[in-house]
Amino acid sequence: MEYSGSRKNMKVALKEWAVVVQAIKLGCHHLLLRKGGLADKKQEFKLEQEKFFLFPTYEHQKIQLIQNKVHALYNETIKNFLLEDELLIECWAEVKEVFKISDLGILKQLEPYHVWSEEYLKIRLNYKPEKNLFLILLRTYQLKNPQRLKNLRRYSGCRSWIQLEDEISIDFSTPILSETDFKILNQNITSHYPK
Repeated sequence: MEYSGSRKNMKVALKEWAVVVQAIKLGCHHLLLRKGGLADKKQEFKLEQEKFFLFPTYEHQKIQLIQNKVHALYNETIKNFLLEDELLIECWAEVKEVFKISDLGILKQLEPYHVWSEEYLKIRLNYKPEKNLFLILLRTYQLKNPQRLKNLRRYSGCRSWIQLEDEISIDFSTPILSETDFKILNQNITSHYPK
């Protein structure tokens, strides 16, 4: 079933590792973890939008920070790395749930729904422990017409949110998971970390 919501175009994007964006596209990653980037205001993450494009970045992604099951995918993203002045927008996401999380055990139980390694989870939890860590459940969509864009200098840096130069249509996008599969996913996630 294609996307049929009221919003037809967007400009806002959230930066995420290229390997995670590809895992999202393949339906094997459904969560985000955020505290904030160094260039974010107050270095804290703020959920500025509930719908946004996934902006693939190669900054900070390392093979030891993802699970073995996606090492081949990581290598593929590096091999297919676009020219420095280009990027490809293929997916967008809608926030469905947001949790504060401080328990490594819960994050490990959620391993089937993300591609991060235990080392990465520990790093995220231990980095500036006085700041809240947010676990975000996404409903994700594939664009009918992926867009190749200029990777402008203003997009660089350790920041979370990006305003793209031009709006991109999300008309006729296809959900990564069916409605039924997403309901099952949502139930599984919330059962591990109830509100």
